[in-house]
Order: sequence, then C-alpha cells, then structure tokens
Amino acid sequence: MKWLAGREEQADRYFEEIIEIAKDSSGDYTVDRNGEWVVDHENIQRSRLRVDALKWIASKLAPRKYGFAPDALILGEVKDQMEGGAVLFDYQPISIGRDALGGRHGLLS
Repeated sequence: MKWLAGREEQADRYFEEIIEIAKDSSGDYTVDRNGEWVVDHENIQRSRLRVDALKWIASKLAPRKYGFAPDALILGEVKDQMEGGAVLFDYQPISIGRDALGGRHGLLS
C-alpha cells in the first residue's frame, strides 16, 4: 500500500507541475528585430507537449484519479444477431459522473 500511495503522491506532484506550466506565460511572447512583440509559437507548443506528457504519466501512476473515465455508459441486451455476425442491440444510455466509476465503491473497483 505504501507503493500505491507513493505513486499517487508522485502523480499529484506532476499535476501541480502541470498547473505551474499552464500559469507560466513568460516565454509566450518575444521581441523581434523591429522591437515588436510577437507570439513565440514554439514555446507554446513545447509547453503543450510538456503538459500532455505529464498528464499521460500521471494517468499511468494514478489511473483512478487522473485516468480516463467515460461520462456515460451504454447498457443493453443483444436483440438479434444478423447473418454475417452483425449484432442488433436494444440499449439505453445512462449518464453517470466520474465519481460513480472510480473510487472505493465505484464500477472500476
């Protein structure tokens, strides 16, 4: 259990770093030869890449906290199987929140 807590703590630190990267706009503009302020797209893209990489790492370290969770589930029954393998479903979409999927008593437990 210490190991899992350590992984989640590390993911939390990555998430805090994501917030800091998002707040930092210091390199988003530079001054060109004419003294004009211009957008530094390379810096912005690099920041975006850093954020995406850190989000991915955090989702692997603590998937229940930072991983992907669908906003809706589709529950249903097979109504009919057609020739060639196609399946016809009778379904009802159910909208649920992220908390219902994760956590101690959620569907992912």
